[in-house]
Amino acid sequence: MKDRAGIETRLRNELIHWQGIQSRDITQDFYLYYQESTPSRDGSLIICREQPRGHSLATPERINKTATIQQNFNRLRQDVMSLPILSIL
Repeated sequence: MKDRAGIETRLRNELIHWQGIQSRDITQDFYLYYQESTPSRDGSLIICREQPRGHSLATPERINKTATIQQNFNRLRQDVMSLPILSIL
């Protein structure tokens, strides 16, 4: 991700994807994870149930099942802006 707009787009896309999965099984909890940027690759964001290898928890709060995509986006946006996920190159 090259800039703030790229981070916001990625977060919104992850939330859209999450909503589809969450709607099929409302009992599951999902969390936002990130992978830090390195000189050889850009960082990333992903929403899933279990922590993927090489990723860290972005925020300890689960994705809010009763909130809209926009409400979750607004809540998470500031948190992700402080993560080390922007391109280093």
